[in-house]
Amino acid sequence: SGPGGFGDVCAVLRLSTGGGGYMVLSLPAPTAAALAGGILGAAEPEWELVCDCAGELANVIAGQAKAMLV
Repeated sequence: SGPGGFGDVCAVLRLSTGGGGYMVLSLPAPTAAALAGGILGAAEPEWELVCDCAGELANVIAGQAKAMLV
């Protein structure tokens, strides 16, 4: 795991409504790489793409949560 008990890959989104705060998606490197590989159709995606996919996944989760709460 990464620093502070977080996973190796963290995507952090600042919440601007509902009092603010942050949403953190934290994943171990193997999980992040497997998710990115599945999304991109690549057996071993480059690390930069793994990180980009984690950020995009966090955006999708936040968007779905917002749609459910509004």
